[in-house]
Amino acid sequence: MQRLFFALTLLFTLLGSTVGHAQSVIPYSELQNFNYGGPLPLKQLINDLEGNIFPSAKKHAFSHVDWEVGVKMRNGWKVGAFVRHDYYTRFNPDTVRLIHQDKNDLPVDTNQHYDLWLAVHHLKADGIRIHLPKLEYESFQIGLSVSVFHGTGLIDGEVSGQIDTTSNSFSGLVDLDYRYDRDRLLNREANSPEGWGFGFDFEVQWQISPSIELDLRVKDIAGQVRWDQAPFTTAQLTSSTVNFDQNGFIETTPALSGFEGYRSYTQDLPIQSKLTLSYRLSEQYGVFGIDEVYAYEHFPSVGIM
Repeated sequence: MQRLFFALTLLFTLLGSTVGHAQSVIPYSELQNFNYGGPLPLKQLINDLEGNIFPSAKKHAFSHVDWEVGVKMRNGWKVGAFVRHDYYTRFNPDTVRLIHQDKNDLPVDTNQHYDLWLAVHHLKADGIRIHLPKLEYESFQIGLSVSVFHGTGLIDGEVSGQIDTTSNSFSGLVDLDYRYDRDRLLNREANSPEGWGFGFDFEVQWQISPSIELDLRVKDIAGQVRWDQAPFTTAQLTSSTVNFDQNGFIETTPALSGFEGYRSYTQDLPIQSKLTLSYRLSEQYGVFGIDEVYAYEHFPSVGIM
């Protein structure tokens, strides 16, 4: 599908260059990029938490990148090809603190109780997006588009449990349940799955008055990807042989029991939305307020335009 994306990109560019002058087909390109590091700077998060900054108590982080190229027709239809990467992680502070200590070769805090919980959603996909002509009714404009996903990258699941440390050892029980394209935790050799899915995007613009406008955009309504024969692991990790070395680092030979296999799996996509209220002060200047939401996490902002 990556080859299809670049082939369609070339096709749309050629169409735009040959008939764009007649305004029947116009090429376009759109990039959506929304990132939030949460407990650490994003650069440190994507580098396995390696760095000098100690994590804060934030409980989520995500990255969303969607690049689309296509053509817009004179009758209002738009057709584009896209590539997309999504990472969405939720966790409690104990989990990030413990992983940060391990990745940076820091001694683990002793005589501590750690509640562990980490949930990960990852999607790598490409596909086709069709935008219907906008409907106009009095002061409203309403738009709808549908996306067809071809999934190539998958992580969806969680790790949970408890760990207690003493001066020279620790004990604990950790449960693992996740689906993936490549096993990054236990290095299992597995075949990568293929997924197909869909999602709807909705947009409404309301011109409340000549100077006030409200704009709402919602992405991935009912969005899901159905994976065929996705590798999965359901396991339980217990601390059977665990000690600290003389420098305070963990030495462990854990016992692992569980199941590995393949099964069909439906991955639900987090809904994203953006609400913008703008007020025009003059022809040149205005102010606006924005509330962006990613899977129920709110990010408000204000600005001048």
